[in-house]
Amino acid sequence: MNEYSLSFPEDYAADAPIWESKGFYCEACLLAGGRSYRLFFYEPVRLAQDIAADLGQCGAFFEPNLVVVAAVNREHMERAARWLVETRQLTALKPEADAP
Repeated sequence: MNEYSLSFPEDYAADAPIWESKGFYCEACLLAGGRSYRLFFYEPVRLAQDIAADLGQCGAFFEPNLVVVAAVNREHMERAARWLVETRQLTALKPEADAP
């Protein structure tokens, strides 16, 4: 398996219950293959709500690096990141910038 890491801001642990209840999290960073990817994790219900709202406002929905998980918690996000790396889905992601 490729080397990778999924990082969260320092305040993630304190705010995790809030993010899980909101059903989305957009501050995780996947570092893999020498590149950094900002991931946008959504649970299905919250994603459907955001899609409906955007369709009503502008007629379209788009979010790069969108990852749908059963629940927005560390376990599910880490499992999804591992899956992205193991299945070589990184090629479908938009990198933030080259990693140092």
